[in-house]
Amino acid sequence: MKIEIQTKQLKLGQTFKNNIKVKIRKLFQHSSDQIHCISVMVADINGPKGGEDKVCKVNVSVGGGQDILVSTREASAYKAVTQAIRKASATLSKQRQKARTIKHISLSGLSQNETLAEA
Repeated sequence: MKIEIQTKQLKLGQTFKNNIKVKIRKLFQHSSDQIHCISVMVADINGPKGGEDKVCKVNVSVGGGQDILVSTREASAYKAVTQAIRKASATLSKQRQKARTIKHISLSGLSQNETLAEA
């Protein structure tokens, strides 16, 4: 799983970037074999004016051509990044659960049809 962190109009230290990578690996460890790349973009949209102007966009590229894109806006870059990666992880989990449910329903329906056909 490749992790990219980019910034616009904002300087993030190497320690900050390393901490984010650790959080990403921890949150996405359950599906790291299915994820090609996680891109994190952090930007300061108002410059030095202050306020809730730190935006984080997280793009998770999953096998099968699926992408998950989430965005958050907060007063601090750390909060924005933390919330965005949590939202992305939750979205991926929901998609995986939904896929399992659909697959289970399809297989259950197939078994019932085969049983009815045999009877």
